[in-house]
Amino acid sequence: PRHAWPRRLVYCLPLRTLVEQTQANVAAWLARIADECPGKAELNWLRERSPVILMGGEELEPAQRDWDLYPERPCIIIGTQDMLLSRALNRGYGMNRYRWPMHFGLLNNDALWVMDETQLMGVGVETSAQLDGFRHKASDSVVGSCPTWWMSATLEAERLATIDHPRPDPD
Repeated sequence: PRHAWPRRLVYCLPLRTLVEQTQANVAAWLARIADECPGKAELNWLRERSPVILMGGEELEPAQRDWDLYPERPCIIIGTQDMLLSRALNRGYGMNRYRWPMHFGLLNNDALWVMDETQLMGVGVETSAQLDGFRHKASDSVVGSCPTWWMSATLEAERLATIDHPRPDPD
């Protein structure tokens, strides 16, 4: 069922070039899927308003700019680790401080975080693991689920061990 999966997909990458490549792929996939399923309102919503790109120096298109005004709608957010993790920490880099709490809430509730190319992230890996640990400890106050997935050809599992996030079981 729909309610079993988070409403927002947050795809976090270490480099701008990877964000741009991912944006192009996601936009093409959404267009193709929406064309093949024309009666699906949610797909048309996603096609028009996603992916939302959060990286320094980028000006969003009008349809993507207001992604945070529709917390009840699905959204695909792709960005660099500085922009996404700072928002998840309630210190949104490059944005108006009065909007920090809104992005903090949206990125820490009902969102699936995918951390890709973690071997290039530096301390972003540990930061994301600690945030995941906080969300698990506060699960009674988190709306929906908010898991984090780490992807890397050379993932160092010990980097995911923080004070609030145990090292993953290798099995």
